[in-house]
Amino acid sequence: MATVVTRAAKGSPLTNTELDSNFANLNTELGQKLHAANNLSDLPSALSARANLGLGAVDNKSSATIRSEITSANVTAALGFTPYNNTNPSGYLSSITSAQVTAALGYTPPQANGTGASGSWPISISGNASNISAFTVNQSVGTANAPTFADVYANGWFRNNASGQGLYNQATSNHFYADGGYWNIGYAGTNGLRLRNGHNGTVMGSYYGETNGNSGLLNQNGNWKLRVNGSEMEFYDTSYANDFRAYVYYDRNDTTYFADLNSTGTSIRAAGNITAYYSDIRLKTVLGPIDEPLARIKSLQGFFFEANATAQALGYAARREVGIAAQDCLAALPEIVTEAPIDARYLTLDYARLTPLLIEGIKALLVRVEALEAQCAARLR
Repeated sequence: MATVVTRAAKGSPLTNTELDSNFANLNTELGQKLHAANNLSDLPSALSARANLGLGAVDNKSSATIRSEITSANVTAALGFTPYNNTNPSGYLSSITSAQVTAALGYTPPQANGTGASGSWPISISGNASNISAFTVNQSVGTANAPTFADVYANGWFRNNASGQGLYNQATSNHFYADGGYWNIGYAGTNGLRLRNGHNGTVMGSYYGETNGNSGLLNQNGNWKLRVNGSEMEFYDTSYANDFRAYVYYDRNDTTYFADLNSTGTSIRAAGNITAYYSDIRLKTVLGPIDEPLARIKSLQGFFFEANATAQALGYAARREVGIAAQDCLAALPEIVTEAPIDARYLTLDYARLTPLLIEGIKALLVRVEALEAQCAARLR
């Protein structure tokens, strides 16, 4: 008699292994019965062992009608469940509850719609990563609850299909993303881009931006080196922390003007020549010579001076200097007088442009000297 495990005897649905074992034992028993029979007409006698196969009583029928005696009730009784058929399309799964599946597996598997999973459940992937399509990965990673990865490696491009999205650091709230033709670094406050020698290595410098709109370059100590401050560009002394040194201005011809603003006063300094303006006669329309040069020079007075209290309040140091008064030049040569850059209420002058007046004064004196020399020579003859 074939050994068959039934659901009634077990008290629970049969496993796939138990089902396979039942069918194997039944097939073996059936084969032995068929082999023992001399012919098909003896088959009913060979199978008359009082339902040893769990098929119920078998009448003396011809081989053509033997299978008709196996009813669905016989199969259900033998297997312990109702297998798949036209009237039971769900098969034996309809008899297995979700609780029984969870108990058998040790975890709750996900449903077909992706819901209903709880706890930790294993995933087994065979083959190599190249066999996983981008669609599968996107469907796995692109969830509402973003997964966490220790490291992500890519041999090709790391692509983002949406403008304004990119990399985000959860710990520091820093954003790195692209929109339009720009890459953006976002942070709620002053921020920048720091250059290091290797990962977390020595800082080599930074590009830094402030919330007031100023931006520029910092040295490795975090001090300003070059800063755009509104419409102005500023240099800083690298020897001191944020020691303001100079403005740099550019005109439409990209001519650079450098002013060294230091603790000893305001001056313009250059290691080489300072070249400015123009002197080519081809660019000038001569309006006439400088008349009465000696009279003009005579109206001017040179003197020694130092900055008074008003000048010192404007930032000038009290030290001995030499010069003339701009007010005197207004009468003698007004073309060289202009407003002082420190304050438009005051005047200054271009000392270099006194040279043409002095040249014409010397020439006038030469005329007089030559006339006197001629008179002396005539008297000596």
